[in-house]
Amino acid sequence: NFCKEFNDRTAAYAPGTPMQVEVRSYADRTFDFDVSTPLSSYFLKKAAGVEKGTSKPGIEWVGSISVKEIYEIAKVKMTDRKLQERSNLRTMCKSLAAQCRSIGLKVYDPRELVGADAGGERSV
Repeated sequence: NFCKEFNDRTAAYAPGTPMQVEVRSYADRTFDFDVSTPLSSYFLKKAAGVEKGTSKPGIEWVGSISVKEIYEIAKVKMTDRKLQERSNLRTMCKSLAAQCRSIGLKVYDPRELVGADAGGERSV
């Protein structure tokens, strides 16, 4: 039964998380499917606490995200079998950092915030 198998494979994700699913059905009425991790932009916007990216990338900033959060997102994305075949963790982190700019998120290193006041600029 598709519903039971789908629910079993996606049980680790919070309800409401957008999933990428590729379903294949066959003439003999059988099926199989692959569940991929959610889009990177979903994770980045969620980590930054924003709903929507900017309409002016590189000019307008809608939020910020730490390099540690990018690393954690990269580790989750690397659990995707298709990405494991084409990438490594370092490359994934670089790709996510580049995507942050197009979304309008500044990337900062929390180690550089030591001694800064709470209202200080958080960007690298």
